[in-house]
Amino acid sequence: MAAGADIGPYKITWRPALGRGTFGEVFKATDLDDKKDVAAKRIIPPQSFYRKFFIENTRKEMKIIRAVQTHKHILSVLDTYEDEKDNEFWIVTQICELGNLAKYVE
Repeated sequence: MAAGADIGPYKITWRPALGRGTFGEVFKATDLDDKKDVAAKRIIPPQSFYRKFFIENTRKEMKIIRAVQTHKHILSVLDTYEDEKDNEFWIVTQICELGNLAKYVE
């Protein structure tokens, strides 16, 4: 996805990223409908021999995430998107104002 592009009704703030992982980054975004801040996680499938498996697994995971989104200890998933043109997946969630959860778990 080209920098500066929006995902559905969300305006992405491309820099700085809120976090990075093996397969993607998390950005702050704004819901254009209600002007609330959200987190938008971009997942980029690897360019390797298991790419097809990764894509299928990501689709399954996104389906599961949508099914459990109402649990009180899990950030609410607001939307999921698959950008087939750019081979990216997006998961839009509530934003965790306290930062990266990993620093609290370590």
